[in-house]
Formats: sequence, structure tokens, C-alpha cells
Amino acid sequence: MTAKITVVIPTLAQASRAAALWTAIESCLAQRRTTVAVIVAINGTRYDDSIRRELERSPRLVTSYDPVGNLPRAIAGGRSRVGTEFFTFLDDDDYMLPDTLAERVTRLARDETTDVMVANGYRYSISDSSLLFGGERAYQEMTRDPLKALFKVNWLASCGGIFRSATIPAEFFNDSVQYFEWTYFAFRLASQFRVGFDPAGAYVICDSPESLSKAPHGKPAELLLWSKVGPLLGRRPDLRPTLRARVADAHHSCSEHFRQLGAARGAWKHHALSLVASPGASLRYASYTRHLMADFFRLNRKSTN
Repeated sequence: MTAKITVVIPTLAQASRAAALWTAIESCLAQRRTTVAVIVAINGTRYDDSIRRELERSPRLVTSYDPVGNLPRAIAGGRSRVGTEFFTFLDDDDYMLPDTLAERVTRLARDETTDVMVANGYRYSISDSSLLFGGERAYQEMTRDPLKALFKVNWLASCGGIFRSATIPAEFFNDSVQYFEWTYFAFRLASQFRVGFDPAGAYVICDSPESLSKAPHGKPAELLLWSKVGPLLGRRPDLRPTLRARVADAHHSCSEHFRQLGAARGAWKHHALSLVASPGASLRYASYTRHLMADFFRLNRKSTN
């Protein structure tokens, strides 16, 4: 039977994530009431040889390999190999809930006016577990104004969307922002395509403190994200004050990062940029300004003693 939907799973194929990777794969192949093709997009040179061989020998999988270890590139490369009517993605440490793909495929197949159907899911961590969308109020806000809702929560998880291949081309995924790729994809979808929402939980995201978006190198990437979101708001001047506030917050996070490193120049630079980014930032960060001043005078006293 011809597959109806393809799931693209980008992975570094490392031994430390082998169990999670196979759980992710099985959660797709075990789906009932629809036929599923799985593309495992191995990327980077740090893969485990035995895992790569096992993946490539499996008759149930299609594999690709790119020596460049880059998640956005792996996402785009996997999408370029999709040959089914619909497709989705799955991180190698997350998994689909049983029989949820068929329900989403059916909804999208029936609604030809929708380009992507975004489902709710569960975010799991050691300390907490919660629905990504939250309650009914959040769901209504997303349905009413998907673009505005993104400034409160990124409603597009990596495994959250079922995409229509005919309207979401491979080229769509060539333009990305590393560490914030799914947030950027969501902004582009909300501003350029037709998005539908399903409040039912369809997947589990296994969050961890090591998440790349929480790493220090994710902080300047957030500034790049907002710089690329700006042009998408051409028809929404009402959202520009919110965007400016997010830019100010991102500069503030960078300033705090540099302050923790003892890099005063970088801390002051991003603090100044945060103040000019948004009219209300000077009041919002007034106490932080005092902390930077205290650091400055403390360092001066040390240098003169």
C-alpha cells in the first residue's frame, strides 16, 4: 500500500540517543489506519557506526546522510526526499502517540483550504509535564490570530505540524534560523500560509536542560530570529511594539550572559541596545542598570587598589 504521509527524523545517530531514536521510529511505524514512510536523515560525522549500519539496512526505513552536522540543513534535506501527499517531522528523542497521525492526515485531507494542521502535544521534563498549547483560552487565541499568538507561545513543535506537500515545498525549509528553526517556521507559516489547529495531544516532546535553544549560543540566534520576523509583519503594524519588546528582551538576555562571563564591554553593549530597542525598556531594566553600574565601580576600585 502506498504511504500517505512521510515522517522525517533528523538525527546525529549517536549511541547516547540510540534507545530514544528507535522509540521515535517505532512510534511512527506502529501507527494504524494510515500508511507511514519514515526518512531518517543522518547528519554530521559523530555518528555511531553500528547504529548507522542498522538504520541503513532496515527495510522499513529510508535513510539519507549529510556529513554536515546541521539540524536545519537535515530538516531541509529530509523534506526534499518526501514523495507522499503529506509529511511531518520528529526529533530523535520525541515520539508520536498511538494512532494520532491518521486522525491528523484525515482532517487535513478533508480540509483543502488548510496548508498545515498543527496539533497539540505534551512537553515532558523531569520536573513537569504539560500541554504545549495550554488551556482552551490559548487554543482560541491561536485559532483567531495565529501570528499574534506566537508572541506568547511557539505553537509549532518539530512534530506538531502535518504539512501538505503540494503547498509547502521543499524550498520553504531552506530558509531557517538555527536553534529557533521551528519558531521561525511558525512565523512564516502564520504570515504566508493557511494554518489549522487541533487541540488534541498527538505527541510527546522529551525536554531536557541540554536543549540547544537554552545553550549560550542560542542567545544571539534569538536576535537573528527577531530580525527575520520583522519583514514578515508588513501587514501587521499592530504587532511591531510587541516585536520591539522581544528584541529588547533578547538583548537583555545577551547582556546578562556577558555579565556572568565578566565581559563588561559585551554586557554594556547589549544593555544599551536593549534600551533603544523598545520605549519601555529603560524602566523595565532600571534595576539591571544599577547592577551594571555597581559592577563598573567595583572593578574600578579593584584596579586602583
